[in-house]
Amino acid sequence: ENSYFKLTQKILKGAKPVFWLNSILFKNINKEKVIKIGNFLKKHGIEIRSGFWPLSNLKGFKPLIVQSGNSKKIFEQSLVLPSSWNLSKTNIQFIYRKLLSYFEKN
Repeated sequence: ENSYFKLTQKILKGAKPVFWLNSILFKNINKEKVIKIGNFLKKHGIEIRSGFWPLSNLKGFKPLIVQSGNSKKIFEQSLVLPSSWNLSKTNIQFIYRKLLSYFEKN
């Protein structure tokens, strides 16, 4: 964790995590900046995705959902990073270094 972002998953002591979905939550930035970060990562060959759309934003769920704002905030301030058993430590370090370099330049 640093002053720019944090990983959203906690790894509990004694647990064996399954890294099916690795997301990163950015601190104190808006969705437009998150989009810029995503485009920067894509430009460097890093496949990213947005998080899951909040159910309250989906037409079919609107009558059933009470929106707290947390899901919207998480959606707008996070990106889903690559996750695969094939990712090496070098791959993970590359992604991390690219993220840091973005923030150092911007």
